[in-house]
This record gives sequence, structure tokens and C-alpha cells, in this order.
Amino acid sequence: MVISGGLWGSPKACDWRNRFGGASEIVKGYLILSEQEETNKVYDAAGCQIGSLPFDLYLEQFTITYYDSPIFSIVDKNTQQSLYTLRGLPNPSLELEGGLRLEVLGRYKNLQLRRQQGRAVPEEGPAQIRNPGFELKLLWPDGTEEYYYVWEQNDFWAPPSNRCIISYSAPQMPRQYESRITVRRNGKSTVHSIRVNHPLVYGGYTFIQQSWGQDEKGYYSILGVVSNRGFPAVMTGYCLVMLGAAGHFWLIPLIQEVRKERRYSD
Repeated sequence: MVISGGLWGSPKACDWRNRFGGASEIVKGYLILSEQEETNKVYDAAGCQIGSLPFDLYLEQFTITYYDSPIFSIVDKNTQQSLYTLRGLPNPSLELEGGLRLEVLGRYKNLQLRRQQGRAVPEEGPAQIRNPGFELKLLWPDGTEEYYYVWEQNDFWAPPSNRCIISYSAPQMPRQYESRITVRRNGKSTVHSIRVNHPLVYGGYTFIQQSWGQDEKGYYSILGVVSNRGFPAVMTGYCLVMLGAAGHFWLIPLIQEVRKERRYSD
């Protein structure tokens, strides 16, 4: 069963089924999905399309978790002296030395600023573009409030009268990638999560969280696609091998030993 399953799921057998059986199977390839986009096209390692799946995959959200924490640096604008270095995002505020308080007023996936009545107003930009940013406020002991805006790409903006410069360094050591996927087939939708070492098995294929990237639209997820043809037969064969080995080396000797003890007792 192991050999037959391996042969049935081999690239040559798939090629024969596609050529003579009118099938359109894919043995191995890659799916590239941007957030809020849908596709069923599969590509090879060179980026050439090799086929399409019989269902569509829609990427709702791609999430990266990190080992390290984001870093916020507060520097005196006049002396260029570092005042504070914070690891992690204050939630929602943090009391600093000297009576200074840092507050997080807003988090944005695509932070944009517009002018309204002479002051900057933050807002969420188009969803298809990813440029994470934060609106921060420094509250000084004398009651002065200063507003700052920082982006993941180390951009910074604040009114000229502010006393400090705040920079933001995004985490750099990814721990886990996760794609939240909606599979759409024949008018029905199901939601799945694909992570590293936690693949999705669906519709005769296994989807693996292969890699990721970032472009002008934001993050995109790269999923490995592998056909499951012959996999049930292979796994059944291995289970039979394990059962046979357990019976041959453990169960049968145990039964023989029990029978031997009964004969001696009689």
C-alpha cells in the first residue's frame, strides 16, 4: 500500500491523469495571497502559473508574532540626548521618570494625517496599503501636552514646538506566521488558520505556511500547495507496518510467554 500510494501520488502519475484522463491536478506549487484578496492560481518556483485550484482562497488577515519587542526612543530635540528607551508598547499609558507620562492614543494599520483647523488629525488610510503607525501623547509635569506620530518605517512627525523626537523600531525576529484563510467553493465558505507546522488539509491538497513578503500593498502570504493523492494509502500502509511490527515483536512473544507459564502451572 505504501508503494502503490506513492506511485499513485507521484508527478508522473499526475501527468498521465492530466494527459489521458482529462484531469487538471497540481502536484506541487505555491499560492501568493495579499490581504483582502482572493485567488486560486498556483505557481512554480520560477513564478510561472502551472494551474488553478477548483476553489478560491481569500486571505482575511496575515499576522506575524515576534520574539523581540518594538522599541520607542525619546530624544531631546535640542541636545540630541536620549531621554528614554522603551521596549514594548505602553498600554495604554506609562509613567516615566520626572513625572512625564507617555500615552498611546491610537494604533493604525495605515496611519495618515490630514490638516483640520490648523492641526494634524490622524485617520486610517486605504486598507490595501500597509503602513502601521501610532499616535502618541507626552504629558509633561507642567501640564503641557505634546502630540507625536510615528510609523513603522522610522518616519516621524510632530509640531515644531514639541520638545522631543520619538522614533519607533519594529521587532525584527519573527516567531510565527499565520494566515487566516476563507475557502470558497460552490457558494459555501469555510474559515481556516494556517501556521508554520500547522498546515491545512482541504480538497485533496495540503497548504503549508511557506513564507511571506511585503510590497506597496502591505504583507502577502506565500502558501505551499502539495497534492494529497495517494496519501491515505501510504498512511494506511505505514499503520499496517507498525501494527505488524508491534504484533511480531511484542504481542506474539507475550502470548507465547503466557501460554508457556500456563503449561508449567498445569
